Amino acid sequence: MARTVPHLKTVFLDSSFPNSRSWLADKTNYLTATTIVAKVAKSGLRVPFYAMHIKPAFPGILIGELQRRGHHNLHILEPDRTISRATVYCPSGIDRTREHIRGPR
Repeated sequence: MARTVPHLKTVFLDSSFPNSRSWLADKTNYLTATTIVAKVAKSGLRVPFYAMHIKPAFPGILIGELQRRGHHNLHILEPDRTISRATVYCPSGIDRTREHIRGPR
């Protein structure tokens, strides 16, 4: 679906839970490190992907899992980082252009 978004520059993925909480990620429609890396690889897109929405209870675990399983297009949206003028793909099927996307504080 992201392939159909014209002028796509960036994809943001909700990465709320570590792999040990995959049952919870499935119930809440969020992703784990394993499912994020699989989606990035499967997409075939040559744009940066940013993992975001990391739950405060799991930052060390989830970031570690993402870095170990990494993909060259996958980045972690760090606190207070601003990404400007991104054409954003939301997995819900809605695309929109945003002037600024900020990481969590």
